[in-house]
Amino acid sequence: MGQVLDLRRLRAAYEAVRANGGAPGVDGITLEAFGERLEDNLRELVSALRTRTYRPHPVRRVLLPKPDGGQRPLGIPAVRDRVVQQAVLQVLEPIFEAEFSPHSHGFRPERSTVTALRELYGHVRAGQIYLVDLDIEKFFDSIPHEPLYITPKAIDRFREQVRQLSRRTAGVSLLALVARLNRYLRGWGEYFKRAQCSGVLDRLDLWVARRVRAYVAKRWRNTLWRRYPDQYLYGTLGLIRLYALRRDYLRDFTARHGRPPLCRA
Repeated sequence: MGQVLDLRRLRAAYEAVRANGGAPGVDGITLEAFGERLEDNLRELVSALRTRTYRPHPVRRVLLPKPDGGQRPLGIPAVRDRVVQQAVLQVLEPIFEAEFSPHSHGFRPERSTVTALRELYGHVRAGQIYLVDLDIEKFFDSIPHEPLYITPKAIDRFREQVRQLSRRTAGVSLLALVARLNRYLRGWGEYFKRAQCSGVLDRLDLWVARRVRAYVAKRWRNTLWRRYPDQYLYGTLGLIRLYALRRDYLRDFTARHGRPPLCRA
């Protein structure tokens, strides 16, 4: 989040949004109007993001005509929200881009239908004679987005990052250690809280708590670490609990929609 809050990053994000063009969102503020008070607007965004009071505006929905006579819904976020999204994209894209399949061409930098066709032509020249064109109607409108599953690779990366943050030679206070862990735990937990894996999150919570207690035991070299039960770790110190993030998400979703998130076996 620190990289997103950098004013230089947000200025670059605005320039990218301005280059893409587009209509205003529900607040009616155009790209030009936002740019007239650019520095003030960016500082307001930084303040809201830092204090966690930032809330995106509702997306303005417009309907575009389709060749078959139907309509395609299009959502237009407010300019301020597009700037934030672009800043986050600039931070996260290099991280995830490195792991995407080389055969994936949609919505990726330096890739398009042209590069997809170039790859297909290569398969044809190599002797492949069958091409399958497949499209699922309104796929992203109809699938349940909540059943997101945590892969073993994601868990391995999680454990490795927590080990790095809680290594016993870090030489920081317990409060500083918890603050350092919380920044990572909250981001990871907010991303995976929709996953159908409460048991996995609970086990990871237990593992993180053991890492924290092991850190304390290493520093004290006696049994004082036993004074840190779960109530102290999660209550007094405020250690983020992944299971609690998912529990709160389920409660909030059910309260807003009148039903729990969809789940498929």
